[in-house]
Amino acid sequence: MQNLSVKTKILNSIRTIGKIRFVENLLVQLTQDKPLNNFYSKLIPNYYQYQPGTTRIVNRNGIKFNLDISDYMEYIIYYGIQVEPREKLYNLIKNGYTVLDIGANIGETLLNFAKVNQAGKNIGFEPVPYIYDRLKMNIALNNFSNIETNNIALSDKNEMLSFSPPKDQNSGGVRMRKEADKSKYNANQEVEAFTLDNFLAKRPDLSKIDFIKMDIEGFEFNVLKGATATLSQQRAILFIEVDDQMLKQQNASASELVKFISEYNYQIENADNGQRLSANSSELTNCHFDIICTPN
Repeated sequence: MQNLSVKTKILNSIRTIGKIRFVENLLVQLTQDKPLNNFYSKLIPNYYQYQPGTTRIVNRNGIKFNLDISDYMEYIIYYGIQVEPREKLYNLIKNGYTVLDIGANIGETLLNFAKVNQAGKNIGFEPVPYIYDRLKMNIALNNFSNIETNNIALSDKNEMLSFSPPKDQNSGGVRMRKEADKSKYNANQEVEAFTLDNFLAKRPDLSKIDFIKMDIEGFEFNVLKGATATLSQQRAILFIEVDDQMLKQQNASASELVKFISEYNYQIENADNGQRLSANSSELTNCHFDIICTPN
């Protein structure tokens, strides 16, 4: 945040007006469901202009959240800015599904799953302890009885993974690291990880998985490699964030991930535009988008 241009510094000085509460409340109304490049979205203070611990308790889509708006992920929820195709995600859920939310963060998607899937089960996985605490806090603000949370990571084997808190005030940017990458990325905190196959093998009550959402900052391929039985037997719909650069930091790629999933007889498409994807698709190079994987 220190290397800001003169123009950005001037704009940020103007944006501080938006921190006055009645101005902030007006801007919140104007930015709901707007993209980042919308005129009103450009007027709001940046998340890093708020002091850590600047909290707001709000209602979004009938769901209560306690948000620290100095954190990018929580700031985006607060101002209602649309950065991902959430509506398409939620429309894939049928009431009565068993849904896994891998990378639940503070609960935005998990709570929305619980709302649309009231007759089903909604199971979240969030490995980072301080983020998990915020997840539990947000769940406690609501009255859903169909949510389960797990403070564990998922991987391609049962192991200990490492992570380090993000330096850019973005809880969504925490990345799991293998032991070999621990020193390289200065990952100094540990969390226990299991394969999804092993986790489900110990849960006979979860005999049918219908939907899996996965957003774990480039670690998606590792989780998929630990879910081969799940992919072949459960035939769940998959909704996965694919970021080629972050996957490469985990010794994988978007092309490898798509190839792996397609080998389990899935049809794969770009969630933004519905375009069919294969391992050879040029769109996968340096990509950043969500994919929908439907079993054939």
